[in-house]
Amino acid sequence: MRKSRNSIKQVVMIFSCLMKLLCIAFMLFFPALSVAATSELFPPADYLHSKLQQNDIVFLGTTHKKPEILSFIADLTPSLKGWGVSHIGLEIPSDQQEKIDVFMKTGQGLDDIKLHTQIDSPEYRRLFQVFRKSGGPIPVAIDLPSSMYKGTVSRDEWMARSLLIVLNRNPSAKILVIVGSLHTLKKLEWEDQVPNKHLSIREYITRERPSTKMWSIGQILDGNPNECDFTRKFSSLPGAVALDLDDRYRGWQMGLTATIAIVPAECFELVDGLIGEKIFGGLLGGINTLNNAMLADDRIQSKRFDLGMIKNFLDFTSFWVCSKAIFGYRTK
Repeated sequence: MRKSRNSIKQVVMIFSCLMKLLCIAFMLFFPALSVAATSELFPPADYLHSKLQQNDIVFLGTTHKKPEILSFIADLTPSLKGWGVSHIGLEIPSDQQEKIDVFMKTGQGLDDIKLHTQIDSPEYRRLFQVFRKSGGPIPVAIDLPSSMYKGTVSRDEWMARSLLIVLNRNPSAKILVIVGSLHTLKKLEWEDQVPNKHLSIREYITRERPSTKMWSIGQILDGNPNECDFTRKFSSLPGAVALDLDDRYRGWQMGLTATIAIVPAECFELVDGLIGEKIFGGLLGGINTLNNAMLADDRIQSKRFDLGMIKNFLDFTSFWVCSKAIFGYRTK
């Protein structure tokens, strides 16, 4: 009997050690997942809601003509008014504002609105129908008219001016700006060979109205893994999440700036947050699902499900299995 119990104890110790080694191996061989798992990840809609509550202007970067992104915006629109959003800034030439106003009032003339070829699509035009039906924020065309392209004012400067007009006329305005991700950048430090250097939208606004609170959210959809660390490390994992960028991601490259000649900068120096499709999913998506289920139980106060929780779970599992074995032996 004593020999049998000693054998069971040895099995318990070996099993417990194996579980702990499994945790260590996971952290050693999947460091990228370890970083992501211990980071704060959010559903994109919840993330955007939070940032809109805290800022006067939130820039939401897009990849043009992507139905997934446009559907995301359309689904969000009915909630925006309740979130306090008064205006939606759109990457549309400002000389189209009158036509937009006509459609919003009458429901007529949608096809008369001239959009950039890069963004024009049935899904984008459908956004106006959603805006009108929701009775929510006022759509504002903020981009430079094509007739002024040969002038001295850049598109980013014009968009900044358009947003400042809204803020100056409505001091309590809260604006969601939907533009290509490059227009969301916090700064533009161009390389020496670039002619006609200009600032970013945010830099122009800060220069004219320093008190304006702003947040920039870049968006990555099917990025090039050779140019984007976020895509390269997590592209095989399905799902979409949002996260704040900070010093934890020092040295990580984003594909957003691969096509423009700016001085290299840390990702968190360029945008404040990131929404990624096909980034952080799979295993982590399962972790987040489990975390949500746990948070729904008021007996559990933890707000994060990280590797430490995995370790605790495995320790508990090994304890339960071994206790079951011992208990079963004693009842025989």
